[in-house]
Amino acid sequence: MEFAEERQKVTEIAWSVFSRGLTNTAGGNIACRVDDDLALITPTGSGPHWFWDLEPDDLLLVRISNGAILEGTHELSRETPLHLSVMRHLTWVGATIHAHPRSALVFAVCQMEIPVVVESSLIVGNVPVIEKYLPGTTPEFQEQAAAAIVALAQTRCPEKRLAVLLPAHGVFVAGTTIVEAFDTLERVEVGASCIINAAALRDNPLLEGPGPKPALLNDDAQT
Repeated sequence: MEFAEERQKVTEIAWSVFSRGLTNTAGGNIACRVDDDLALITPTGSGPHWFWDLEPDDLLLVRISNGAILEGTHELSRETPLHLSVMRHLTWVGATIHAHPRSALVFAVCQMEIPVVVESSLIVGNVPVIEKYLPGTTPEFQEQAAAAIVALAQTRCPEKRLAVLLPAHGVFVAGTTIVEAFDTLERVEVGASCIINAAALRDNPLLEGPGPKPALLNDDAQT
């Protein structure tokens, strides 16, 4: 089995994503580049079948250029083309994560951008909603989503992390490493949670009067 160390790290991150409430059993997927044209990717059903408690040999080794499976006996996720397309077009991307974090999912459902309200989110910037995304459909639609993500990446400052909302579906993040991608995902969810809970706190009738709204920390988070 090739890339044993990388496989172990992916399974550890997969469990962390689930155990920290950053995705659910309904879905999500993780891809990690291990060579210029090779990536490890979690199999379809990682949530409902394994509850994200994967073994290293559960991962599939695929060719980024064409999606061919080189190692692994499970099936690829239906969103594999999205991960691989982003990796093909953005060669600096070392890992991608698609997940369903609870608070950020609310913004995805409402198709609302997540603004920056906490300092830990400054490195990510505003998290926009991409257009023309239909989950689980044809590779052509996956390519449309990837094109939108790539276009966003090309407009952002190099120090900004890459994170987007998939309408009514979830979050997609990319990083130079799998640890960076995981870190970005958690920063996105913390920011979304702060906004939702601050709104509930502000309008809570048990408190003495409405509190102030969360302050936006930057005006140019997209660049």
